[in-house]
Amino acid sequence: MKICPKCNNIFPDSLGMCLIDGTELEERQDPLVGKLIGGCYRIISKLAAGGMGDVYAARHEYMNREVAIKALKPSLAMDEEFRQRTFREARICATIEHRNIVEVFDMVMSENQICIVMELLEGETLKSQIKRGRRFDVPTVLSIMSMTAEALSCAHSVDVVHRDIKPSNILLTRYEGMDDFVKLLDFGIAYALKETRLTASGTVMGTPPYMPPELFKAEEPTKASDIYSLACVMYKLLAGRSPFQSHDLPDVVRGHLEELPEPVKTFRPDVTDLLDVILLRMLEKRPEDRYTDAFELVHALKSSGLYVYGVEERDSVTEILQLKEIPVKSGWTSYFEIDGSDEHEDTEKSESLHRGREAASEIREIEARKKEIVERMEKVERERRKYRKNITNAISTLSTDLAVLREESARGKMNVLKARSEKDWHIEQVRDAASALSRAIDGRDVDEAMVEMLKVAGDAA
Repeated sequence: MKICPKCNNIFPDSLGMCLIDGTELEERQDPLVGKLIGGCYRIISKLAAGGMGDVYAARHEYMNREVAIKALKPSLAMDEEFRQRTFREARICATIEHRNIVEVFDMVMSENQICIVMELLEGETLKSQIKRGRRFDVPTVLSIMSMTAEALSCAHSVDVVHRDIKPSNILLTRYEGMDDFVKLLDFGIAYALKETRLTASGTVMGTPPYMPPELFKAEEPTKASDIYSLACVMYKLLAGRSPFQSHDLPDVVRGHLEELPEPVKTFRPDVTDLLDVILLRMLEKRPEDRYTDAFELVHALKSSGLYVYGVEERDSVTEILQLKEIPVKSGWTSYFEIDGSDEHEDTEKSESLHRGREAASEIREIEARKKEIVERMEKVERERRKYRKNITNAISTLSTDLAVLREESARGKMNVLKARSEKDWHIEQVRDAASALSRAIDGRDVDEAMVEMLKVAGDAA
């Protein structure tokens, strides 16, 4: 099959020119390029290839929207567990709406291939930038950390744990004039706390240099698991190495399970003590000793003056889904729009042209109806996203308040413990004085030390 580089339509190998616009056809290198999938997404080019599938640039035929499509390999799509995990990834991403999380629009099937339709992003992952030798300054790291924490807080608000925070899943792109804007990728092994796990009991999933201790022990993941993994990534950006870096996997595992990480200041003197304290708390071995969720982490960053997020709020949903007036067209329609004076007198040819015009008219009507249906669907989708965004914002506000209350509660507990300790000390002083007074009365022996103790006892009482 051949493809037209101008309109991206596909034609038989026997043709040399596009029947629609007359452009010279090219050999199609990839079977999906030029194909229309899901009835409205035209594949334009391949962007990247991976072990589980390929990513393509595509365009919505009716909404004039450029998208990225992740097409899984057919062999993987045949695996029931993998297919369910992919369905869940799309469902989770469609549920979570945040500007720091890659947006998922749709999921379609194409010849036994599962295709996830998402926003088209231009940028580079942290993994790629680290490989290129980029050195990150502290303000940039704080910005990346703050934005990733914000993305995780949105996921945590609906009880979703990412479970695979690592440099290759954090993409840096450009947004409203701001460089290094974070987009969190790949919820493929995300774990919804209220859903049944798809992985077998005892299965370890994740990336060892960034995995929390509980996942090595095949324990249930928690929101604090994401906090640990994020700390490992930030440690890598600052120190140039992961907290427990080694060429031997057993040493990496032992480090996560047993060893204490070196303070980041050991490798990076320009890191503040406050940031070091926050990272070390995020790297605590026990989940209950870390920040409970991303909301507490964001609150800690803001309280310490380390929160960096320089983008003004905007209604991105409206802009993303804004309908644009696009002329309804079909390449074959113009092919049959021939002026009557050019018609040959031959009856058979005239009938063929007449049938062609009728077919073109039907195509126009079908295209118009499809466009009208898509517009109605997009209107419903906009309303759904608006309500979902309002709900997410409300949950986020409540979760933030909860994080503040947790901190105040922790301070209150510390004050109570301190007061109890002081109370116990005073009681002990009173008891000692009472005992000494009793002995003095019995022995009629009162000295200056006894008088001083009685004064202390009085003050304590």
